This record gives sequence, C-alpha cells and structure tokens, in this order.
Amino acid sequence: MGYRSYGWLVIPTQIYNKVKTAQGPEGVFQKWESDWDETESNEKYTMLHYNDWKMYESYPTVAKFYEVVDKLEEHHSELVVGKVITPKDDDYLWSVTQKVVGDTTINQFVGPQEITQDWDWAYGEMGEEVDDYTIRCGYDYFGMTYETYVEGGPDWVKDKWIFMSVKNKVLRDNLKNYIEKIFPNTKIVEEKEKGFGMSYSSYNLWANTHIELHLWENQLNSQEKSLLDDERGDNSFSWAGVYDWVLTDDEEAYMWDINQYGKIEGPSI
Repeated sequence: MGYRSYGWLVIPTQIYNKVKTAQGPEGVFQKWESDWDETESNEKYTMLHYNDWKMYESYPTVAKFYEVVDKLEEHHSELVVGKVITPKDDDYLWSVTQKVVGDTTINQFVGPQEITQDWDWAYGEMGEEVDDYTIRCGYDYFGMTYETYVEGGPDWVKDKWIFMSVKNKVLRDNLKNYIEKIFPNTKIVEEKEKGFGMSYSSYNLWANTHIELHLWENQLNSQEKSLLDDERGDNSFSWAGVYDWVLTDDEEAYMWDINQYGKIEGPSI
C-alpha cells in the first residue's frame, strides 16, 4: 500500500478487548489506539478508521497489525458455532462467546460454560493507485464496497464518453466521422486550444458515447496511422474512453486532467 493509505477495521468488541488485554502495553491495539483517526464502538463491534498512514509491512508495528488481521480471517473461516470453549483453548482469544449454564439435572450439574457465537469482521484498505486496494471480510461487508469513477469530463458527459486531443486536425475529423457513422445521434463537441504553452494548437473532441481506442485505430489508412505515430512520438496525442464511470481506455489522458479514482465506501456498525 502507498504512503497515503486509508481504511477500516471492524472487529467484534469482545475479540478486540481480549486481544488488547492479552497483548499488553506493547500490543498492536494498545500502541495504535491513540493513532486511529476515529474509533467507534458498541457492545458488538469496534470500528477503527485511519487515513494517510504508511502501511508498509516492513514497519514492525504494521506487520504485527496484519498478523492480527490474518488471525481474524483464519479463525473466522474455522468458526464452529455452538462449540464449548474455555480460556485454555487456543482459539478462545479469537472467538466471540456467550456464557450459558450447562446440564443441571440431578447429580449432573455442570457450571457456566462459554459457547461460541456467530460473529463477523471486515477490513478495507485503499492506497494511492486506483487498483491498489484490499477488502477482506467474513460473511458481510458491513456496507464496505469499492467504487471507481472518473473526473475530467464536461458536465454533459456522464457514464460513457470519449475524449481525444491531437495537433493534427485530420485525425480529429476522422474520429468525428467515424463516430457519426456508427452513432448518428451522438452529441459531439469540438474544441481548439493552445496546448501547455506549445506553439501549436490542439484539436480536441468530446463525444457522449463509448468506443475502444483500437477500434478507431484499425480503420485508419496508412497516412493517418503515420500521423498518429508522429503524435505519439512527440507526446501530443491524448485519448480517454470512459464506460460506466470507469476509464477503459487511457493514453496520456493525464495531460488533460482526466483521472480515474477509486475509493472504498466505508463500513457501518
């Protein structure tokens, strides 16, 4: 994960308290508790939220934290509901239990026992890059989902659109004709503007439809392909194709502040 990672850990309050006590002052939760940006807790669950952290496993504290998350995943997958358990059992620390009274028939009294209960957990972490995320959980995401979206288009393009910028108007006109032939009702807007202090003007095109870059390229003639190669060579060609809010084609689109973002929608308890 990158430098500015953010995320959540949702853990049963009972497990959180048991692990924190067992690990003592040098434990992960004791050392990290004051560093979490937000902590929310109720009788069943505790949720920890962090932001802008260096989540590198080369850091001892981070490595120990991931060990805790691994334990949650391991023991949750091996959970046996209704199993009688005592503090001496190896998995007691990672179990949610409820005290019950055992068999109280004559001459067969059994004192209070602890029975394992259903429980869940969730962990989500997002780094700096769109595809740099992790969601680990049990049965339920606690409302935790990952979404991608794109910023950079004009207001009239929404869930699907194409953008192209070139210095050779021939290429822009070719794309316009190609789109109009396939999608005659598509709204197309052409722009001409200076490109980053360059001496030449860039010719831009926006269209509220979606095609993949290679489909347009495949129908170019040899002269047009040569023009496009020249534009790629001097880094003046830019293309972005968006479908369902996700950047599906991206060639130097960052030049025009067209960026894809990703975020984990936080859990709730």
